[in-house]
Amino acid sequence: MTLELPDDFKITEDIQKATDLLDWPDKHVFISGKAGTGKSTFLTYIRKKFEKRNLAVVAPTGVAALNVGGQTIHSFFKIKPGMIDLNELGARRKRRMYEKLHVLIIDEISMVRADLLDSIDIFLKNNGPKKGEPFGGVQLCLIGDIGQLPPIVTRDDQDVFYRLYKGRDFFHANALKNIDIETVKFKEIFRQTDENFIKLLNRVRNGEANRELLNELNKCHKTPAENVDYVTLTTINRKADAINQAKLDALKGRERTYSAKIKGENRAFNHRTPAPLELTLKIGAFVMILKNDSRGRWVNGTTGTITHMSEENIFVKKSDGQEVAIGREKWEHVQYSFDEVEQKIKNKVVGSFEQFPINLAWAITVHKAQGKTLDHLMIDASGGFFEKGQLYVALSRCRKLENLYFKEPLKMSDLHIVQKNY
Repeated sequence: MTLELPDDFKITEDIQKATDLLDWPDKHVFISGKAGTGKSTFLTYIRKKFEKRNLAVVAPTGVAALNVGGQTIHSFFKIKPGMIDLNELGARRKRRMYEKLHVLIIDEISMVRADLLDSIDIFLKNNGPKKGEPFGGVQLCLIGDIGQLPPIVTRDDQDVFYRLYKGRDFFHANALKNIDIETVKFKEIFRQTDENFIKLLNRVRNGEANRELLNELNKCHKTPAENVDYVTLTTINRKADAINQAKLDALKGRERTYSAKIKGENRAFNHRTPAPLELTLKIGAFVMILKNDSRGRWVNGTTGTITHMSEENIFVKKSDGQEVAIGREKWEHVQYSFDEVEQKIKNKVVGSFEQFPINLAWAITVHKAQGKTLDHLMIDASGGFFEKGQLYVALSRCRKLENLYFKEPLKMSDLHIVQKNY
C-alpha cells in the first residue's frame, strides 16, 4: 500500500512530542485529539517513519481498517466478535508474527470496547514477544477521540458485560491498570479557524449542558439561502436514504450506474463498503467525495455537483466553482504475516475494492460523517441523538459556524458526551 502525506503536512510540536515518545520501545502512547486535529495524517506519518519496525495497524471496523490500510482487530488476532471466550486467547501454533511484533497501532480507539482491549492484552501475553508481560511486551499506540462515537454493546452482551466492567469504553479495560500510558493531546485544529466556533465545540465535547450553551447553539436554527447546497445530517439511515433517492428521482435525465470491482478476499467488504457497491448518478446530482486527495484539491467530505460522466471519470463542480475529474480509487484489504527470511512483519494485499470515491450527499448519517469535513451542513435532529458523542461529531464536521443550520432546535437531552478525562 502506498502511504501518501498531504503536500501541506507539517510537523507540529504535538506530532514531534508523540514521535519522540514512540522512539522509546517501552513507552505506550495515547494520541488524543479533537475532531480535525490531524490524527489520521499522523498515523500515516509514523508508519512511514517507523517502517523498519515490525508494526501492525488495526481498527475496530472494516471500513476504518480499509481507510488506514490495516486489518480489523478481530481479523488480526483471529478472535470472534462479541463477548470473548478466554480459551480462544491461548497460545497459538502459528504465533511467529505476534512473537516478532514491536508496535501495535489501534486507530479509532473510541470505538473499541473495554473487553476487546483486555482480550488483546491476554492474547499477546500468550503469543507476544515477552510472554506474561502486559500486552506481551508490545508497544501500544492508541489513536482516537473519546468525544466521538463510542463502542457498541449489543443486547445479547449487556448482562454479562456490565457485570465485568463499569463502562463500555476502552479506558475501562483492566489491562490499562498494569501499564503507564503517555497521553499526547493534539491541540491545533485544522478543520475550523473560527475561535468562537472552536470554543462552542469544546464546551459540547467537555460535557457542558446548560441553557446558555443550548441557546447559543440554537442560533443555528435558521434557513439557508436558496442557492446554498448543504448536506443534511441525520441519525437514521433510512431517512438519509429516502432523502437521497427522492432528490435523485426529481432530477431530469438518464441514470448511470457504476459497479464496484471487488477482487480476492472480500470479507472486509461484506457489510459496509468505503463507497457504494452500485453507484447510481445523474447529471446535476449533489455528491460527496469520500477520500482525501494528496494534492489537496479536495478532502474527505468535499461536496459538489456532477457536470458530466464518462467511463473513466466523473466530473464534479465543487462549491468554490472549481471543476475536478474524479477517477476510480482502490481500497486494499491487507493481512499481516511474518517473513522468516527478512525477519519482518509484512502486510500482504489479499483483496481490493475499486470504485469512484463518491456518494450522493443530500443526506448522510452522523456515523458515516465521522472523519469528514463539510462546508455547509443542516442537522436534522428529529430522530434525537441517542449516543454519546453524536452531537459533537455532527457539529464538528462543519468548517464554519455561519454555514451550520438546524432543521429544528436542539433539546437539552441532545447534549451528551463522554466525561472521561485523559
